[in-house]
Amino acid sequence: MQGAGAMWMFWFLTVGFLRASQGSEGQKLRALERELSEFLRAEFPEFSESSGLSENDGRVESFTFQAFDRRRDLNEQLLRQLEKIDRSRLSKDELTDWKILHHHVQTFLKGYEFREWGNLNPISFFDAPLKHRDWISKKIKSDPEKYLLRLQAIPQQIEEQISLMRKAISLNRTNHIISMNGTLEIIVADILFVIQNQSRKFHNLSGTEETWSTSTNSVVNSLRALIDFLDSEYFPATRSEIGLHSMPGGLAYYQACLDYHLGTRLTPAEIHSVGHREVIRLEGLMNEIMQQYGFTGKISEFLQFIQSKDLDKKWNVYQVYRDVIDDARGSLGKVFHNISLTPLRFNTFNNSGTPTRGYYTNNVFHLNLFYENSTNVLPLAYHETYPGHHFQNCYKQQQKLPLYRVHPLYRRRFAIPFTYPTYTAYSEGWALYAEHLGTELGFYDTPLRLFQKYTSEMFRACRLVVDTGIHAFGWTKEKAIEFMSNYNNAPTSYIARQIDRYITLPGRACAYKIGEMKIRELRKRAEAKLGDKFDVKDFHDQILRIGPVGLDTLEEIVDDWITSLLPPLVANPIQSFNSSSVATNINSNHVINVFISLCITGYMLLC
Repeated sequence: MQGAGAMWMFWFLTVGFLRASQGSEGQKLRALERELSEFLRAEFPEFSESSGLSENDGRVESFTFQAFDRRRDLNEQLLRQLEKIDRSRLSKDELTDWKILHHHVQTFLKGYEFREWGNLNPISFFDAPLKHRDWISKKIKSDPEKYLLRLQAIPQQIEEQISLMRKAISLNRTNHIISMNGTLEIIVADILFVIQNQSRKFHNLSGTEETWSTSTNSVVNSLRALIDFLDSEYFPATRSEIGLHSMPGGLAYYQACLDYHLGTRLTPAEIHSVGHREVIRLEGLMNEIMQQYGFTGKISEFLQFIQSKDLDKKWNVYQVYRDVIDDARGSLGKVFHNISLTPLRFNTFNNSGTPTRGYYTNNVFHLNLFYENSTNVLPLAYHETYPGHHFQNCYKQQQKLPLYRVHPLYRRRFAIPFTYPTYTAYSEGWALYAEHLGTELGFYDTPLRLFQKYTSEMFRACRLVVDTGIHAFGWTKEKAIEFMSNYNNAPTSYIARQIDRYITLPGRACAYKIGEMKIRELRKRAEAKLGDKFDVKDFHDQILRIGPVGLDTLEEIVDDWITSLLPPLVANPIQSFNSSSVATNINSNHVINVFISLCITGYMLLC
C-alpha cells in the first residue's frame, strides 16, 4: 500500500509541476492574440470601425506594395514570437488557441506568394471601391476632423487601386469581363451615396462649407476617374477565358484559393471526383421519390411539376418562413445544449435582379419575396437561421474568443489567398449540415419535403463539379449552365448569375459541400469509436464552441475530444506520463530531467 501511495504521489507531483509551469507562456499567447487585433485596427481602419473595434481615426486602408510588404514583415515577426512559446507549458485550451493563431498568421504569409493575382483586382461586382462605406453615413459622435481627414484620403486610396489594376493588366492577370458586369453601376451608386451624405455633414461641424464641398468633390472626381479607367483601359484588357487554368501559373493560384477556403488540402481533381459521386448518390435518392409519384422524367422537370402546384395556392411567403423558423427554434433542445439565443429579426425585400432567395447577417434574416415557390423553404430556413448561421453565431457570441476571431477580416474576397482566413468551409459547412439535421428533427416528414433537402444538397454537389470544371478543366460557362440545369428548375438567367459568382470567387463554392461532408465524417467517426458514450449534444458543442477554424484543425479538435472519452490505452502511470508528454509536445530533455527528479522523490517516499 505504501508503494501504491508513493506512486500516486509521484503522479500527483508530476501533474502539479506541469500545471504550475503554464502561466507565463499562456500570457505570452494572449498578448500575441491582442497584438494581432491591434494590427488589424492599424492596417484596416475602415473594417475596424465597421466592426465596432475602433472609432474613425482619419485613416484609410493602403493598397500599395509597401503596405503589403509591411504586413508580411509584421506577420513574420508575430509568427516568430509565437513559435518561441514553449507549448509544453500551455493548457489544453491554450494549445488549441496557439494552433488556431499559428494557422491564421501562416495562412496570411502563405498568401503573400500570390499578392500579384486576385489582390491586383480589387474591384468586381462583388467588391466596390469603397469597401466599408458605412462610415460615410454614420452619425459623427466625436472629432469631425477625423471624418474629414478620412474623406480627403479616399482619392489617394482609389488611385492606389487603379495602380494595382494597371499592374494586373501588365501581368495578364485581370478578371474576366463577367466579373466586371455591373461595376460601373456600383461606382455610380457610391458617388450618389457620398453626395447624399455629405450634403448634411458640414452642418454644425468644424470647417467651412467650402472645405466639406471641396473634399466631397474630390472623392466624386476620383470615382469618376475610376469609371473612365475601367471603361478605357481595364475592360478591354480583361482575360479571354473564364477559368484560371488559362493563365500561366493559374492552377497553382486556384489550388491556393481552395486551400484558403477549405483549411485542408484537396486537389481540383479530387474535389471534381467527389462532386460527381455526390451528384450520382443524390440523383438516386431523388429518383426514388419521383418514382413514388409515378414520375419518370428529369429532376428539373419534377421540380417544375412541384412548383406548378404552388402557383394555384395563395400563401404568405413571409409567414411560411416564420412558421418554419419558429418550429426549428423550438426543436433545438433535441440535439443541442441549451444556450441563450439572440433574437432573430426579419428583413423582407423584393428583388428579381439577385439570385439570392435569402441570406443572414448579424442577427437578421433577409428574405427575398420575389421567389414565391416553396421548393426550397425548409433547407434555406434551417441553413440561415436555426440551427444554421444564426444559431452558429449565437454560440460564438457566448464563447470567450480573441477579438481577431470574433471579428474576422471580411470584404477582402478579391485578395484571397493573400488575406486572413474566414474559414468558409467551417461556417458554410455547418449551415449545410444544419439542413441535414432537419432529417433527425423530423422536419422533412413527407417525400416532397425530403426532396427539398436533396435539391439543396444537389445544388452544392453540382458546385464542386462546376467550380473545378471552370477553373481547372476548361469548362465553358455554357457547359456549366447545362450541367446545373439538369438538377435545377431555376431560370437559366438565375443559374447563369450563380456561375458568374464561381468565376469571380474561385474555390469558394466548393467550401459548402466539403465542409458539410467533413462534419458528417467526424460525427460518424465519433459514433463508431464512442458507441454508447456518444452524445450528439456534446458533439455539436465541440464543433460550435471553437468558432471558425480550418477543417484540419476541426478534425484534430474532434479527435482529441474522442480520445478524452475513451479509456486510456495503458494503466501504468509512467507509461501514461510518457504518452501525455508526446501528445503535448513536451521537450524530451526537459521531461527526462523532471522524470529523474521525481523518481528520486518517489524513492525517498518509499523509504
